[in-house]
Amino acid sequence: MMFKRIVALLAVILFVGLAITTLVIAIFFTDENNSGYFYASLYSMIFIPVLAWAMIYIHGVLNKATDYEIKANSVSDADTEESKSEK
Repeated sequence: MMFKRIVALLAVILFVGLAITTLVIAIFFTDENNSGYFYASLYSMIFIPVLAWAMIYIHGVLNKATDYEIKANSVSDADTEESKSEK
């Protein structure tokens, strides 16, 4: 539980840092030659949270499937043990 809180806090710090970096770059790097920094920072502000959400979502989907398979296997194993003991 504590690990999840630490990771969540680090994610918030990362996102706030990205937002501040994007703001600073937008203010101070106004040259046309330096516009790539702004676009890279803006892209990372959008892409990193979306990628993190996708990874968490896929982990949840795969973890539920694994839990279901484990429960299904344990139920079928219990059924076969009961049928063996009835014979």
